[in-house]
Amino acid sequence: MNFQPDRSGPVAQRWRLDLEPRTDEALKGLAAEMARPKLDLIETILNEWLVTNAYLPVPYALDEENPAEGNA
Repeated sequence: MNFQPDRSGPVAQRWRLDLEPRTDEALKGLAAEMARPKLDLIETILNEWLVTNAYLPVPYALDEENPAEGNA
């Protein structure tokens, strides 16, 4: 994976992300299936991974006051 500045495009598209071909193809296919730009999809995946692995805080308040169904 390689991040490189690309000064030829608009501000939102100035960074180019070089991925392994199979990873890039999988992301392109998923982005097309979800009708989202590939870079938005990468940002979502990365953000979810960072939250899941406790590198970022959970973006919503946990409701600990109301009872939940089931057993823990």
